[in-house]
Amino acid sequence: MLTPEDLQRYSRQIILPQVGQAGQERLKAARVLIVGVGGLGAPLALYLAAAGIGELILVDPDHVSLNNLHRQILYAIEDLRQPKVEIAARELSKRAPTKITTHTQALTEENAADLIQSADIVCDGTDNFTARYLVNDFAIKHGKPNVHAAIFQFQGQISVFGANQGPCYRCLFPNRPKNAPSCAEAGVFGVLPGVMALFQATEVIKLILNLGDPLIGRLLLYDALAAKTSEIKFRRNPNCPSCGPNRNESFLSKAYSDLQSCEMNPTVPELTPLELKQELESPNPPIVVDVREAHEREISTLPNTIHIPMGEIADRIQELDPNANLVIQCRSGGRSAQVAAYLLGQGFKQVRNLATGINGWAKTVDPTVPTY
Repeated sequence: MLTPEDLQRYSRQIILPQVGQAGQERLKAARVLIVGVGGLGAPLALYLAAAGIGELILVDPDHVSLNNLHRQILYAIEDLRQPKVEIAARELSKRAPTKITTHTQALTEENAADLIQSADIVCDGTDNFTARYLVNDFAIKHGKPNVHAAIFQFQGQISVFGANQGPCYRCLFPNRPKNAPSCAEAGVFGVLPGVMALFQATEVIKLILNLGDPLIGRLLLYDALAAKTSEIKFRRNPNCPSCGPNRNESFLSKAYSDLQSCEMNPTVPELTPLELKQELESPNPPIVVDVREAHEREISTLPNTIHIPMGEIADRIQELDPNANLVIQCRSGGRSAQVAAYLLGQGFKQVRNLATGINGWAKTVDPTVPTY
């Protein structure tokens, strides 16, 4: 039931004949789960709360960091190192009477059923394939629409999975794309998550109000640089292990484990930035190989490094001595771990990964080195 304050607050929305008071009441009765309160989830939560959604359930284990602030608009400099969901709840409560429920743990096989069953609609704002498949599979299992969006550099995509017997995420992406970098590795245009989050909020409200033509069986692609959208239509896969007639629980459970192992860095010898500093000052210092892209080195570099971008390692491997003492370095330790594992597999004898990368060096050795 709408209060007099509700009627005034949402009056500009209520006067739309497609919404009306009955529609606003449906919004107030709705419970929406947002998995990931980062670049996508933060603006999404803002607009859903402002629209009058009755309850938002926020799930995210992360804390606010400085490199979040250019795109995660719920957070400010004073919120650094604080749990995202707690800051989000505080900021949303200032703006709307929406009930906010927070969970500071990640979505897992153990808690996904309870969290997803508690909502009417699920919004996927995650940034890794394990989480995306997990959201999809449990949303399908419990009959909840999954409004999914993803971003990469200057491009975004959005679709609605599992609504009205439509196809699911696994129908569109049956296998994890190979060598897919994260936003931390590839970068993201600051305004892009906001654009895609608004698409998500629109689809959520359309589903609740049964308005228009939701993005079911349609993947909307947005190119920020070209200011263009395009669309890919896709159908339900009759052999899909998630939404097909022969749902395969054992396959799905194993798939999560396989994906997690793919996304984890290989186990390779590591050293810390402080240990590297000590070795660089020794009579026989290691050779540091920077595997970042050229534009990243314009931001920050370590002295006396060899530069071979990750994508060129295989073609330029002859430039490295397989018997040399090598330390592989990138931004934060992810790409360098993969390169170190590759070199060890090629017979190199002494290869180590610089844990936490150049950002870790800036934090623990030389604070004058810029981070990004």
